Amino acid sequence: MNSFFRQPKPAPNPDYLRRVRELPCAACGAPAPSEAHHCRDTPPYDEQGAYKSLPGYGQKSADEDAIPLCGPDGCHKLFHMERAEFHRRHGKDYGFIPVTRVALTNEEVDF
Repeated sequence: MNSFFRQPKPAPNPDYLRRVRELPCAACGAPAPSEAHHCRDTPPYDEQGAYKSLPGYGQKSADEDAIPLCGPDGCHKLFHMERAEFHRRHGKDYGFIPVTRVALTNEEVDF
């Protein structure tokens, strides 16, 4: 692939991930600690504003796009093992980015 089309790799943010793990599960509400899930679903073009850095095929999103999912046998595992079932129960993972950011920063997110 031509490097012209590649997005630069986002800088790691371990502090953000630590704080995400301190939140309850965004999908089912299970109490913290959670696992930090790097979102992988790609939204429609008009909803891409939620992401700091859109994940490419087979890539994870930026740390600031991580959401809390319960694990090790909860929602995080369900997403990676049975994504269609996760979507049926909870929707696409990027839908939880705005509420995660609000919980951590009180930042308002527009779509």
